[in-house]
Amino acid sequence: MKCIEIMFSRHAVQRMFERGIATKDVRAVIVGGKSIADYPDDKPLPSRLILGFVRNRPIHVVVAFDESNGWCNE
Repeated sequence: MKCIEIMFSRHAVQRMFERGIATKDVRAVIVGGKSIADYPDDKPLPSRLILGFVRNRPIHVVVAFDESNGWCNE
């Protein structure tokens, strides 16, 4: 997924903090992870679940892609 910008929700930031996941780790998963589920009916944007490994740690990221501006919402 090619994101021009990644916007992190408050919920995502809170969970990342609780789990010790850095923004660079989330970016790595979005860029290099494997899409394991699509949610085309999610609102306000369709989203997908991506699985990636950072330092042998599995990380799941749910991300929505806004085609109108190239931004990813996490």
